[in-house]
Amino acid sequence: LFFRVPGPHSMSTAENAEKRYLVENSIPELMDEFLLALVTDRPKDPRTYGTKWFETKSIEGSATELSTHANNGPAFTQYGLADRGSNVREGMCDATAHPDARFLIFNGQKPLSQLTSDGKREIAWVPSAAASPLISESTQVVFLGFDPQQTPHFTFVAAPETTASAIVSNADFDWDLRMGGGLTKTQTELGIMAQALSMLDWNARNLHCALCGAPNKSTEAGHKRVCTNADCKSHARVHNFCFPRTDPTAIMAVHDGGDSCLLGRSARFPPGLYSCLAGFVEPGETIEAAAAREVFEEAGVKLQYNTIKYQMSQPWPFPNSLMLGMIAQAEPNSVINIDKKELENAFWAPRADVVKALAAAAAGKKGPAEGLSFALPPPTTIAWQLLNLWVTKGAESKL
Repeated sequence: LFFRVPGPHSMSTAENAEKRYLVENSIPELMDEFLLALVTDRPKDPRTYGTKWFETKSIEGSATELSTHANNGPAFTQYGLADRGSNVREGMCDATAHPDARFLIFNGQKPLSQLTSDGKREIAWVPSAAASPLISESTQVVFLGFDPQQTPHFTFVAAPETTASAIVSNADFDWDLRMGGGLTKTQTELGIMAQALSMLDWNARNLHCALCGAPNKSTEAGHKRVCTNADCKSHARVHNFCFPRTDPTAIMAVHDGGDSCLLGRSARFPPGLYSCLAGFVEPGETIEAAAAREVFEEAGVKLQYNTIKYQMSQPWPFPNSLMLGMIAQAEPNSVINIDKKELENAFWAPRADVVKALAAAAAGKKGPAEGLSFALPPPTTIAWQLLNLWVTKGAESKL
C-alpha cells in the first residue's frame, strides 16, 4: 500500500474507516481505484467503487456509453482462484493423484472452452478421469490453486494432435485471448488463464540451466525449476532455483495538455489499429523514467516528468508482462519524430475522434469507425481503459 493504515484505536474519522474497510476486506480488483479515490473528488463510499467513477461533465454522451466497459476494467486483472496454495505446492506435484481435481487444458495459447447460452465463453474444466490419459511423462503440469470448495485446479498444454471433441463433446480450442479475452462468462476465469498461460510459457522457456546448460527439472508443481547437474555452481548459491519471471512494461496515454493525445502503431498491428505507446522497463529504471524514455525513443516526444502518473495495471500473459498504465503530458509544442524501427506511424488524435473510436471498439467494431482513419483496441485492453480515463477525466486522472 502507498499509505500507512492507522491502528484500530485511531480509526475515528470516516476517511480512515473507509481505508480500513478496504484493507480488511482485501478487495484486490478495487485497490487501484481506491488509491485514486484518496486524492480525487470521486465517491467516498468504497462500496460504490466501479459504478460511477467514469462519468464526465465535459464529454456529452460518452460516459454513459462507455462506463460499463470502463467499470469492467482490463482483462486478466481480476483475481483468479481463491487460494493459489503456495504453501502446499510441494505436495501437489502429482496431479493425477487427486481424483477430484479439475484441469484447464490448452492447445498452444488457446484454452479448451465452450459457448454459453448467451454467446459468451467459459473455461471447459476437465475432470481428472478425462484429463489423466492426456498427461504423459513429459507433460508439464502446473498447479494453479484451490477454489472455495478446496478443489485443486491444474493446467497443461495438450499434445498438438489432441482434438477438443475427444476431451469434451461441446468444447473447442477457438478462444483467442490475445485481444484481451473477449466476451467471457466470468472475469475471474481470465485471471486464472493469465496465471496459467504465464506459468506454462515460463516452464517451456526454461528447460535448461542458465549457468551450466544441464536440464532443469520442475519442482513445487511447476512453480520452480532446479538444475539436475549435481556439480553445477548454482547449487552452492542462495538463488539455486529458477523462479517464474514477470516483465514490467510501461504503457502511456500521452496528451498535449489540451484536446489531443498521442497514438501510434507498429507495423505488426492489424490495418488501421492504433494504440498507446509502450515499452519494457529496463533494469535500474523507475516506471516514470521508462515512460519518458520510451515515448521519446519511439516518437521523439518529451514528457513533462512531474505529470507522469500511474493509473492501473494489467497482467499480459503473452508471455509474462505486467502492463503499468500511466497518463502523462507532453512538453509544449512537441513535434513527432518517429523511430521507424519502433513505429510505422504516430499522430496527435483529437479528443472527439478518440471518443468515437473508443465507442466503436466497445461495440466490437474491428476497423475504423465511419469518418475516422484509425481504430483502437477493445475495452478489455489497458490501452482502451487509459484512453477512456483521459477523455472522461483528462488531467484530473492522477495519484
